[in-house]
Amino acid sequence: MLVTNDWLLRWQTPNGGYNKKQLTLLGVPWPPRRGWKYDVLDAEITDEAARAFELASGRQEKYPS
Repeated sequence: MLVTNDWLLRWQTPNGGYNKKQLTLLGVPWPPRRGWKYDVLDAEITDEAARAFELASGRQEKYPS
């Protein structure tokens, strides 16, 4: 899966940020440095990492079975 800004924004935590688990899945060290998004935009991640990132957001969205 390709990391896009729209996807990142959709899967922010309910407080409007990202948690350590999410950023670790993207390969971003904690604490994140300024500009980390530019490092991950257009990066390719596995579908499993994308799903884990989405679940780690804590958002209540429906997933297909």
